[in-house]
Amino acid sequence: MPNDPSYDELEKRIRVLEEEILEHKSADKALQESEEKYSRLFHHSNDGIFLHDLDGNILDANQKVLALFGYTNAELSTIKIPVLHPEEVLEKSKWAFEKIVQDGYIQFELDFKKKNGETFTAEVSSSLFEISGA
Repeated sequence: MPNDPSYDELEKRIRVLEEEILEHKSADKALQESEEKYSRLFHHSNDGIFLHDLDGNILDANQKVLALFGYTNAELSTIKIPVLHPEEVLEKSKWAFEKIVQDGYIQFELDFKKKNGETFTAEVSSSLFEISGA
């Protein structure tokens, strides 16, 4: 059988499939390493980072946000961005949401409110982007 042309063709196909499997494994490993790297950058940044939708629903927040505001991730996932602002700046917050939709990017200062009611001023730099087609 080793001299059979169909056997040679089968061997070639097996080698091609083996190479494709190795390429897929390599790509999967690179993707996993990339996801881990960016997850670490997000969660351990010295800047507070929120991910939220245009309705103000908080989708994720990094460790700095949790420490700064005094909420758990589970608590943050049940509130909207306006809850994190004193009432007197809610119009500016609304304006910022409109501006980001219009321009795709915004940078400004705004007062925030911690879980315990304390307020502080922070610089906000925000960019509009899609995550997984959402």
